[in-house]
Amino acid sequence: ETSGQNWRDWWQSDDAELIHFIGKDNIVFHCLIFPILLKEHGDYILPTNVPANAFMNLEGDKISTSRNWAVWVNEFLAEFPGKSDELRYVLASIMPEQKDSEFTWADYRERVNNELADVLGNFVNRVLVLRVNTTTLWSPKSLRRRSLLRTKRSSQPWNPHRSKSPISSAEADSAMPCKKPWGWPDLATNT
Repeated sequence: ETSGQNWRDWWQSDDAELIHFIGKDNIVFHCLIFPILLKEHGDYILPTNVPANAFMNLEGDKISTSRNWAVWVNEFLAEFPGKSDELRYVLASIMPEQKDSEFTWADYRERVNNELADVLGNFVNRVLVLRVNTTTLWSPKSLRRRSLLRTKRSSQPWNPHRSKSPISSAEADSAMPCKKPWGWPDLATNT
């Protein structure tokens, strides 16, 4: 309570939701042992969801802070100032949600150059050129009716505790010529 917040608001309030984001090696503790301890010690809320990630390796070896084998954000930002979004993008795109993944500096460079600079940059450019070349304002109603990014309906329900997007920038860019938004009747008129 010295920080100005009451810990009970986070751990005992019916208005709070306890979600544990963990690594796959902690599943037993966070799904069995910890809830038993919370239940035994009083009026604590129990975890409602425990999304477990697989492992992310670094250049072929397990990430280990004790062995100083990690991507240290402060060192990265000192060496590459202003590049935090690129790192965030690459880490999010290889997030080990379903299986182990690998971070390499060669893959980082390729993803930044190919996915961000080329594919996403090309998609944004296409959308902006299309917008400039159409005579109508894109109304929210029009955009709801015709989405540039329509995808197949997934049999998997959307999970707010998983971060990977159901569509990549490469899929969005390749959808542009297939959907041919420049020919949509509601974009060709001022309605």
